[in-house]
Amino acid sequence: MTDIGAVDLLGSISGLGDYDNLRAYIVDIDLDGLRVPVLSLPAIITNKRTSARAKDIAALPHIEATLRLQEAVAERASHHNDAADQQVEGDTDRAP
Repeated sequence: MTDIGAVDLLGSISGLGDYDNLRAYIVDIDLDGLRVPVLSLPAIITNKRTSARAKDIAALPHIEATLRLQEAVAERASHHNDAADQQVEGDTDRAP
C-alpha cells in the first residue's frame, strides 16, 4: 500500500505476455509535461478480452469507443495534414 493507494505488480499480463513482450504495446502519453509509458488501447482491449472477468467485459464497450474516437481524430488530422500539404505544393507551383 502506498500513500495514494494500492499498487499492483504483475509478472505478466493476460493475452500480452511478460514484461519483455509488453514493450511492443507501450505508448507514451503526456501528463502535464511528464512522459508516462502506458499500454496502448488495443493492448488493453486484448487483455480485457483474454482475462474475461465480468468487470473487464463490462469495461470493453467504453474502451473500444475511446479507441474508435482516437482513430477518428487521427484520421481527421491525417486528412487535414494531407490537404495542407497539397495547398503548400499548389502554392509552390504558382511561385514566381
